[in-house]
Amino acid sequence: MPTVHAQANIDVRSDPDAPFDVVVSDIVAVVDDSESMVGQRPLDSGPLRPGFRWEQTVIHNRKRCRSEWVVTDVGQGRVLESTMRHFCADAQRETRGGERWEFDPVDETLTVVRLHSWQHVPEPLTWLVRRFGGGWRHSRELLLRKRLLNVQHRVERAVPQS
Repeated sequence: MPTVHAQANIDVRSDPDAPFDVVVSDIVAVVDDSESMVGQRPLDSGPLRPGFRWEQTVIHNRKRCRSEWVVTDVGQGRVLESTMRHFCADAQRETRGGERWEFDPVDETLTVVRLHSWQHVPEPLTWLVRRFGGGWRHSRELLLRKRLLNVQHRVERAVPQS
């Protein structure tokens, strides 16, 4: 089964704890609006730790698709890795993958945030990956950059600039 990898990074003007806390707050957030196309909720209680699970949902062609995430590695302020199992109710297909966040301090005021994502592609789509793998990777990298920009904006907006 082929795997598509994508990665991106961004510089954030803060110590590593601030962007780490933003990512963790997104994971443990509850998004439960009946009018929304997306939702999220933790499946476990307590602090973020290896084995912690959360679920994300999205409405796709009037069917509810679910992603279950499991934290596999967490190092306070340095790394956060999780795996994902997604079931698309519309296509009746399961996809697996994951992501790894890394928070590397350059100095007291700058952190490089890296996001690496991978997705195992099911057998019926193998030929697509072989033929268009570069385009698939490029579109995933754009999504990762958008997520990183969101983290950067939330961290740097909260810190008063001198």
